Amino acid sequence: MSVNEKVLRVSQLDAVELDDELSNILQSQFLDVIYTLPTTLSLHRIKPELKAAVRFLIWSFSIESTGSTFGQRMLNLAYNGNSSLGLRHKIPLFLFSVLGNWISERLDDITPLISSQPREALRIAKIVSTTLKGLSLLNFVLFLLYGHYPSMRERLSGLTMTPTQPQTLRQLSYDYMNREILWYGFSEFIFFVLPQLNLFALKNWMRRKLGPWKDSKNEETNFSECSFCEKTVTMPHITDCGHVYCYYCLCANCLADSRFPCAVCSNVILEYSAVRL
Repeated sequence: MSVNEKVLRVSQLDAVELDDELSNILQSQFLDVIYTLPTTLSLHRIKPELKAAVRFLIWSFSIESTGSTFGQRMLNLAYNGNSSLGLRHKIPLFLFSVLGNWISERLDDITPLISSQPREALRIAKIVSTTLKGLSLLNFVLFLLYGHYPSMRERLSGLTMTPTQPQTLRQLSYDYMNREILWYGFSEFIFFVLPQLNLFALKNWMRRKLGPWKDSKNEETNFSECSFCEKTVTMPHITDCGHVYCYYCLCANCLADSRFPCAVCSNVILEYSAVRL
């Protein structure tokens, strides 16, 4: 495998994203364990140091030991063809991976110590932060153009990613794409059609066709139970067919369907009034 062989841009970006996600997951789990330990020390004050410790362990077991990150190994990539890295490569990676992130998180705490004038220190810190973000943006544009150095740490350390195994084209099958397109179109159609349908009216139409829920013959009116929800009636209202409903059950159904049938006799409810107890 030639060291100078160019690796796909998407693979390099995926490796960087995998490294960031792995670092965030380990930091989150490590902090969850630390916070459960009984201690009198306010751990929130040293949270940046705890994160830096996790990043240092990741750096030690990846770049320091093998010369490549965990994300790169997942995608069969390595720095400079997986050749051994010297101090001139490892030190910049350490500064960006561990020390740089720690300084960024501690920036609000250390700016008052930079100068005797806090406002001037904050202004300087803001300029430095803006400059670094601008350089990162410029580096990403150059990466899209030339396909080298997806982040500033690779550019400053002079390291390029190369494949450790023959690369394969990352293509999606047409069957998968067709399924995704069909499912997307079907879901869009459902989301458009469902709000146009009055499901209450459809359900009540089926109820009228199938007949009443209960046998209304020789059944006396029950003023303590709702004919719809069959629970203790709340704010009882009686219909023109002589059955009692909760106010909410009756009004909600009548508003949803002007031809709401009675749950007992299936007659369309035209009028109702409050029960005077």
